[in-house]
Formats: sequence, C-alpha cells, structure tokens
Amino acid sequence: MKRAWNNAMRTKWLLLFAGVSLFVFSLTTVLTKTPQDELAAAAPNQVFVGTAARTDSTMSNSFVDLVPTPGHVFDTAGTSTIMVEFFGYARLSDIGRAMDIRAEADGTPVNPGAMRFSGTGFTTISYAGFLSSVPAGRHTVNMQWAVTGGTGFISNRTFIVWVIPQ
Repeated sequence: MKRAWNNAMRTKWLLLFAGVSLFVFSLTTVLTKTPQDELAAAAPNQVFVGTAARTDSTMSNSFVDLVPTPGHVFDTAGTSTIMVEFFGYARLSDIGRAMDIRAEADGTPVNPGAMRFSGTGFTTISYAGFLSSVPAGRHTVNMQWAVTGGTGFISNRTFIVWVIPQ
C-alpha cells in the first residue's frame, strides 16, 4: 500500500512539475520577448552607408543634389518604406543666412521635408526622414541642399539609407 501511495505521489509531483515547467517555459518565452524582437519582423532587408571626408560648398538658393551621396541607388523586391539618415558638419559664410537640407527618393521629397540650419561656425547637423509605400523596382535617394544667400559648406558627412519591407 505504501509503495502504491509513493508511486501515486510521484506521478502527481511529476505532473505538477511538468505543468509548472511548461507554464514557466511559456511565461519565459512571453516575458523575454523584447521590443527589438517585435521589430525584427520589420527589420530592414537593405542598409546602405556611405561617407565623404571632404568639404563641399553651394551658393544655390534652390535645392541641388549634395554629391557624392554614396549608396543611393538600389532595388527593392516589394513595397517598402525608405528611411534616410544624414550626419555631418555645416556652416554658412554669412550671418543671417540659412541652409536647408532634405532627402529625395525618386524625385519626391521624403517626410518630414527640409531641415533648416543657420550659423557661421562648423557645427554638427543631422537629418532623418522616411517615405512609405515605395513600390518594387529601382530607386534613387539623394540628399539635397540650398542656401538663402552666401555660401553653404558641408564637411565630413555620413549618409544611411534603410529599406524596410512593408
């Protein structure tokens, strides 16, 4: 009788242990999921990075391409969102003037449009933009700039394009 009771208790404990283990495993799987895991499904399938360690200038008061913009021609297999990041140093020749910087994808300015900068000493500038529902095919992304007068300078820049499938 004692042996039967021990076997019954062992079976109950094993079932309880298995049930708790399964619950803990399931709970651990849920609790260890991070926001990064959630974003992994929407991770970019293409990333282009380029730099230019030189100083360029413009006097144009209408948007012109900032050349070179490395990594700016690419193909997508399906509808995607394009994200653009740009970092560099900029300055203007004259006080009271401004410089506008924007990204353009296939001739369309990306959201949120242009960023305005003003200042005569070199300072760090950055820009981030995106364009959703970009169809499959070959695409071109360019950084553009314009000044409101005088001469604008951009130096030592980095340009990043992220392609995220929708």
